[in-house]
Amino acid sequence: NLQSYLIKHQTTLGIEKLVFSDEQEMLLDSGGALIATAPDLIDEDHFWLCNADEVLFARKTGWNFNSFIQQHLDQKNLATLLVTRHPQVGYQYGGAWANVDGAIQCFAKQVQPNLVPWHYVGIMLLSKKIFDFLPAVKQSLNLLYDILNPLINQGQKVAVHPASLIWLDVGAFDLYQYYQKRLSNQLQKSTAIRNLINQRKQRWPSLLVQSGSQPF
Repeated sequence: NLQSYLIKHQTTLGIEKLVFSDEQEMLLDSGGALIATAPDLIDEDHFWLCNADEVLFARKTGWNFNSFIQQHLDQKNLATLLVTRHPQVGYQYGGAWANVDGAIQCFAKQVQPNLVPWHYVGIMLLSKKIFDFLPAVKQSLNLLYDILNPLINQGQKVAVHPASLIWLDVGAFDLYQYYQKRLSNQLQKSTAIRNLINQRKQRWPSLLVQSGSQPF
């Protein structure tokens, strides 16, 4: 599975520390997962929070993790979210609604007049200050709506980091199967993708598997 795969290749990927939220007994949502993993993260000044049910592909401009980190540190944000444009924000999907400077004013499922709609793609950089605002008891909470929204209203700084991305939701098994088949077909047709795969083979030969056998 994804967890064992990442643990196996942690060093190759250059990941210093991995913490997973075990939710076999109870689904905790994004906020509850943070409460559950707090003992393993409390000593980190800043850390990444990543969803496991989303797949991202950078377009030509892509995104730069160094600029992402620098923005987070320079602005002294409580949280900085990787976002992209999506036409269904405010309709099919909830959104991160920000001002023109990129400061998130609220998370909402309906259109917010005079604010810029952004689609959160499941990668966030957090300050350890977040633990000052979490309840002590493990429970199911949504990080965006139950935790960050009230904190934004209290004046905490939460911002977007925009990037040009293709975003796929694979949180349901039928969606996972659909995109796996679709991407497998694209791998067979696209010379550009095959060239990219060959480049990755040179860098991470042990991480690449045959199309369709695993989600990587």
